[in-house]
Amino acid sequence: MARHAFLGLMCVALLAAPAVAAGNADFERMLALEGEWIELDDDGKPGDHVVSVWQVTAGGTAVMETLHPGGDNIPTVRKR
Repeated sequence: MARHAFLGLMCVALLAAPAVAAGNADFERMLALEGEWIELDDDGKPGDHVVSVWQVTAGGTAVMETLHPGGDNIPTVRKR
């Protein structure tokens, strides 16, 4: 009985591992977004209005995005 429970747990762990690895890869891509993001004008040229700010925080284990900085400030924190 204990052997079956152990094998069941191993199967669950092996099935969950790719999801965790994919999640870490997604988080690594979010780290690259750090900085100020500005809107483009009608011609596709950069304007001077910041629409989003991405900050890496918590020792690199979380990313905070703030939409509409200086206005309504809508922060979202994503963690590893």
